[in-house]
Amino acid sequence: MEQRLKATSELLQEVELHLMTLDRSVCEESARPINNDLSRLFMRIEDSFRRLDAEIARQPAALREEGCRKREQLRSDASFIQSSYNTLNSRLQARWKAASDREELLNKRFEPNSCCAVNVGEVDIERDVHSRLKASNKGVDEMIVQGYNVLKNIQSQGLEMKETRKKMRSLGNMLGLSSTTINIIDRRLKDDCTLFIAGVVLCLIFMASFYYYWRG
Repeated sequence: MEQRLKATSELLQEVELHLMTLDRSVCEESARPINNDLSRLFMRIEDSFRRLDAEIARQPAALREEGCRKREQLRSDASFIQSSYNTLNSRLQARWKAASDREELLNKRFEPNSCCAVNVGEVDIERDVHSRLKASNKGVDEMIVQGYNVLKNIQSQGLEMKETRKKMRSLGNMLGLSSTTINIIDRRLKDDCTLFIAGVVLCLIFMASFYYYWRG
């Protein structure tokens, strides 16, 4: 049993040495014989474990427990080595493919594509259209800003008119004007306000019509 345990351990150590050699492989061709040797070694390890199981089964109960413990330790080492081998193979495949792609890219000759030739005249026309569109957008932005300022002025003037109306009422009461006179003044102010609002609406309609006509 001890001889079989030692032989199995030596096989595992030999696999570790082959893995270190495989890690230094520069291409798939150089790694192929190493992979073949590793496949044979893994088969020998499995065969060694089967023989070890048979020898442990023939041992007395006192020695059988110790043999099972050492066998499980070796099986754990074998599983770890197998997993390392699979990981190393995946890493090597990725490394070799990257190297192959890089070599192919370096050796590839690029030729000009005639279908992608650029017409300079068309580029100039597109640049001119783009410049005009940019200027148009700038003009629209300026008109929007002007309209916003007009609305702010209208709002400010409305507040001033309300304040003026209050002051005129107070002044009329102080001067002793009758309520009829004050109502006539209020009516006149309302008419003026209506005319002002109508003028503003007409101005906005004109600006909107000009804008749509200009855009069209």
